[in-house]
Amino acid sequence: MKFSLIIDGFYSHNSLAEVSANCGIIPIHIFSSKESFHTYFNKVESHLYKTCFIFETPEKFLYEIQSFAHDILFSIACTESAQQCKDLIDDLLSLDKSNDKTFSNERYDKFHLYQLLGQNSSKNNFREFIEQYQNCIVKPYDIRLSGGLVDVYFRDTYNPKDENGKFFISQYFEGDEYSVDVVSSKGKHKLVAVWKYIRNHDEKIWKPKIQLIDPHEEVLLIDSIYKTVTGWLNALNHQFGPTHIEIKVKGNQFFCIEINFRLQGHMPYIATSKALEYTQHSLAIECYTNKFPYHSNLSTYKINGFISKIFLLNERERLSKNIKWKDIESSKSVQQVYVTKKNQVMVPISRKILSDITGMVVFFNKDKEQLLNDEAIVTRLFEE
Repeated sequence: MKFSLIIDGFYSHNSLAEVSANCGIIPIHIFSSKESFHTYFNKVESHLYKTCFIFETPEKFLYEIQSFAHDILFSIACTESAQQCKDLIDDLLSLDKSNDKTFSNERYDKFHLYQLLGQNSSKNNFREFIEQYQNCIVKPYDIRLSGGLVDVYFRDTYNPKDENGKFFISQYFEGDEYSVDVVSSKGKHKLVAVWKYIRNHDEKIWKPKIQLIDPHEEVLLIDSIYKTVTGWLNALNHQFGPTHIEIKVKGNQFFCIEINFRLQGHMPYIATSKALEYTQHSLAIECYTNKFPYHSNLSTYKINGFISKIFLLNERERLSKNIKWKDIESSKSVQQVYVTKKNQVMVPISRKILSDITGMVVFFNKDKEQLLNDEAIVTRLFEE
């Protein structure tokens, strides 16, 4: 019997466990810390896993995992904060296909990544940086403090609260924003999907929608994005495993927002498994088990339909029971609904930040026009 280690959870861990089990590889869940255990315990579907462990110290982990150690094929991190735990486990268990330790700083610290890629950034002297570049972004540099619902701030004037030792500052790059999902095997990088963030023209940070790009409609764009992100991965000597990369594009200019050495977490497997020929979950398993199916045609992907996700912002205070969640859930094309204010009697007005949204709705349809129409219907139902 062979095992996989799935570390922490975002939106991908349970579906990854199911895919792993379907491949005959029994998943074991690892919480990267006690804090992670308290955060993610209720989100782990225990029936999918053989057992679970909390990583507290290397010595304790090795003692607890010893009965499985010789039959573990690989580990996969499902959050930014799990990346360091994955690297340590790979080293402790001498697992193959681990990350190049030369570039640990670039994986753990986004400021170091920006420096490697030659992108203007600083950990200090924020006032002088803003005076030089005017429009800037401030965000955490430590991956343990980033990802998910962490807030990122646009700045064109100096705010002394930003310069607190946890943030770094970078030049704001105008352009369209995309996320790019890749799986690598022996240094070959397979493009899984490209997603576009839809932003209103007056917004610098907030993005109310994300949608899957049809590769047949954007051939040149997809090709240029692929060449750019694989150049970055090669610079980091990334050989194995999934990456989720966020990027901005303006003409022939490209800007790396971040590179996450994990599965994507923004779209549920229930939707991606319908729309994509290969999911990042399945290719990640295959890359670690020497069954990677690609040796050519790496730079594009095939789709069987269209996916989108919209973020719902409450624009007036109202009772939670008055929001038509059941009608939204039963609407055409709707695959999944996340309600973030479910337990609140009175739902407050939402700010335009991920940590304050009222809900998210994921759509899939083979017909693009039908999907767009269903998005509009759900939006009206929410606003009523």
